[in-house]
Amino acid sequence: MIEFNQLEHLVSITKNKTISKAAEELLISQPGLTRSMQRLEDDLGLSLFDRKKNKIEIRLLLLKTLYILAASLTRDVFKLIMITKPY
Repeated sequence: MIEFNQLEHLVSITKNKTISKAAEELLISQPGLTRSMQRLEDDLGLSLFDRKKNKIEIRLLLLKTLYILAASLTRDVFKLIMITKPY
């Protein structure tokens, strides 16, 4: 089952192009982020990224579409949290 935090992780990795920068942005460990993406790949039954030395890129048009949807969803959820958050 896909979890919301996995979508956040996918968005951050795609935006930052490296696991280390994404992990730093997300305030999680690199191994934890790697495991999260491995679970997402297992759940989807496909490889999400083209992995190269010091760089990672999202694969295929379908996955780029998934990234766009995940980015939109994470932004919308964040906005909803901010709107409903008591001051």
